[in-house]
Amino acid sequence: MPDSKALLAKLQFGKPSAEDDFEGLKRYFVEGSYSGRINSGENRFLLGNRGAGKSALLRMAAEREHLANQIVIELRPSDYSYQMLAEVTGAGAEEAWAKQGYYAAAWKYTLLILTMKELAAAPQVRTKLTKEERKLLKFIRDAYLGQALVNPIEVLTAYISRLRGSQTIPMDGIRSAELTKLYRVEELDAYLTTMDEGLRKSRVSIFVDELDTGWDASEDAKAFVAGLFQACTTLNRRNENLRIFVSLRQELYDNIPALYDDTQKYRDLFTTIRWDSKSLTDLIVKRIVYYVPELKNLSDDEVIEAVFGSRDVLEYILDRSLYRPRDLIFFADLALRRAREITEKLPIPEQAVLDVELDYSTSRMNDLGAEYRFQYPELGDIFNVFRAGPALLDRDEILELLLSVSVGDAIPPSRHQDWYSGKDPDELLRILWNIGFLLVMDSANSAGAAGHFRVGSADDPSLDIYRAEKFRVSPLFNRALGLEL
Repeated sequence: MPDSKALLAKLQFGKPSAEDDFEGLKRYFVEGSYSGRINSGENRFLLGNRGAGKSALLRMAAEREHLANQIVIELRPSDYSYQMLAEVTGAGAEEAWAKQGYYAAAWKYTLLILTMKELAAAPQVRTKLTKEERKLLKFIRDAYLGQALVNPIEVLTAYISRLRGSQTIPMDGIRSAELTKLYRVEELDAYLTTMDEGLRKSRVSIFVDELDTGWDASEDAKAFVAGLFQACTTLNRRNENLRIFVSLRQELYDNIPALYDDTQKYRDLFTTIRWDSKSLTDLIVKRIVYYVPELKNLSDDEVIEAVFGSRDVLEYILDRSLYRPRDLIFFADLALRRAREITEKLPIPEQAVLDVELDYSTSRMNDLGAEYRFQYPELGDIFNVFRAGPALLDRDEILELLLSVSVGDAIPPSRHQDWYSGKDPDELLRILWNIGFLLVMDSANSAGAAGHFRVGSADDPSLDIYRAEKFRVSPLFNRALGLEL
């Protein structure tokens, strides 16, 4: 075994957001079924909680397309702005369904333009172009290649402005026909055949990520995302070599009812990313070995023992991670920093983990409240109802607490929120379970979850929350709430 003092000095777990360390990500990325379904194009829409690794998965999928010499277009927060788009559509000027129509048409136009632009640029290395290719290249050059309008958000907003502009003329047959053409994006029809010819020679993959940046749960923001999904589902069915991938946080998806119809119609294109104990262990071991290559010849169990002393310590950290990679890395990194203060060599002492747990638990509890701030405002007030109480509760005990939240005085009236006031306690119980605050303790139901899901969590499809009789508050909240264990 290499010198444990030197290993402690070298040890890192990497950045919580793996996409911020792309060179490292390429070395320690954990392949899984989600990766295969995204790489093959079987799934195009990726849902998951914050910190679940959605961005990392899309970055790696894009990298594979680059290495295969295919055309890749990546759209990130700098490519769109909810505030700018709201100004273009005119806040409150139209009903939500009308704005969604604007966005769907504008997104379809923008994505087609970006695809045509890349395909038009690709054949320039050839000395001979077909007549149709020259026609497409001229259209793109004249309209976009020589202007700043190639910026995706400018293409998008310009098209929305055209849609809104058509609303200013009196309603008659001309206006109706013009609107229909704009909604159908008919001006690009003449170039679609040429685009399809180009797609036979080159695959185009478009990756849209980090839609939560700047999200404010406004009707404009909801219409923007719903319109994007509507456009993408249409284009994803159009040509197998035009592939559009979109990642979205689960709570944003849950907050946009218009997306449900797309999910029902195109369920095969959607997938939700979840992690289990094995895949998270693979992730942490790969990261350890990347930063401490002296351990690469050891088995996974030996690596864990060398770094954490025992698998029990790692499992303790995992139990408090909500099974999200970012949480796992965050907690492990805090423990590593503390370990360097109290010891000079590996393994990380169990005391180091315990010393930082309060800070980690408090930070993550506050983060979770912020994560759901639009869907469940002031969620932290409900967490605090459990403060200093037992971690294990039966159904009647929890329902009594939640009844005091719904119609009682558990929370001062001045702080009451519409989403829980007068709510059925059973429904509040379901919400707390879905977000990960509560776990089901019924062994008969949760036994099948071991090794595949976080035991007792909403990720286990076999569990019936309305029949469960025993619960526990997730260990993540133990220290922050001072629970009785």
